[in-house]
Amino acid sequence: MRMVKTLTFLVVVTLLACPAMAQQTLDVDCSAAEGLNTLAAALEMANSGDTISITGPCPDTKAQVTKDALSIVGAGEEQAVLDGGDQSEPVIMVDGARRVTIQNVKVMNGQQGLLAAKGAAVTVANVMAQGNAEDGFSIDEGATARLSDCTAQDNGDDGFGVLRSSNATFSGTITSRGNGDDGIAVVLNANGTFSGAQVSATNNGQSETFRHLKNSLCNHRLKVNLRIRGV
Repeated sequence: MRMVKTLTFLVVVTLLACPAMAQQTLDVDCSAAEGLNTLAAALEMANSGDTISITGPCPDTKAQVTKDALSIVGAGEEQAVLDGGDQSEPVIMVDGARRVTIQNVKVMNGQQGLLAAKGAAVTVANVMAQGNAEDGFSIDEGATARLSDCTAQDNGDDGFGVLRSSNATFSGTITSRGNGDDGIAVVLNANGTFSGAQVSATNNGQSETFRHLKNSLCNHRLKVNLRIRGV
């Protein structure tokens, strides 16, 4: 009995002595011939709590985020350009991960620029989605997003799509222009909130301003071609 107590004490001491894994910043240079030069490779190496700092342009980017509490940030004053290349997959997909931050990047030429799905929770700031086959930003399948100072331009479907029981809060300057369908669509039991947002939606495929407005709106200015729909 005495030996069992001693062994238990040693195990507890060993566990307490192990330090917590330190957070780190992974620097991605997409122009480098070797080393850490793709977002996908950095995501494989990253642990929860890490920051991935990107210097672009980054061709053929198809990145899937599955770990919580990651930050993906474009380095420098200009947005890092993440180019999907063939529009077959999202440029960035946040697949169920929570507390994910994406900031100061441009996501282009993917199926979607940014797709958050399966209960994901994301904060998106100073991001442009351009030239994607479907939505520029797609918040789907019960996901939650906070979007500030974001632009959706020249995408094949909606600029911003909030779908299927998802929730999105828009703030800052929100611009949606030249998209094939709605500037902003909130559909299929989804919710959209505009909090201190200045919203400009112009030259999109749908010209109706609102249909079945069911969302909480405050402190916002709206222009034409913005439609928020509730089903």
